[in-house]
Amino acid sequence: MKQEELDKLVERYFDGDTTLSEESTLRQLLATGRYDSEAAREAMAVMGYTVSVPRVGQRSFSRRKTWTVAASIAVLVIAGAGFLFMNQGNSRSEYIAWVNGVRIDNPARVMELAEKDLAEAAEASEGVMDETSDCWAEIAEQMEQLNQL
Repeated sequence: MKQEELDKLVERYFDGDTTLSEESTLRQLLATGRYDSEAAREAMAVMGYTVSVPRVGQRSFSRRKTWTVAASIAVLVIAGAGFLFMNQGNSRSEYIAWVNGVRIDNPARVMELAEKDLAEAAEASEGVMDETSDCWAEIAEQMEQLNQL
């Protein structure tokens, strides 16, 4: 495979658009050591563990989705902290939300939007937690297999 084709495959891998077969091919190609580009080195660093030990029962979960969820949670936490900071010392409560450039000042609607966003963040957080737990369990299983060799 040419270097340019490999770099495109690496890009698809990081976007979470590769199949398990393509990921296996990518791991095999990177293990040969014939490719030397920034993309190849980055992929080798990320896949270093899986080059020497095959993955067992991996779930397909987009890396981009993981980072999007993490970023969304961070934005919500920062927005919540900012909201609390800005309202310290104010004796009256004011509910304002901006959605797609439209100001919403109906307290019930603002609370409904906030609850919806928080519920989505909690659901996404659970998904990330499940994925992380699965990864750690898989690593522990692989380490146990290595220790038995």
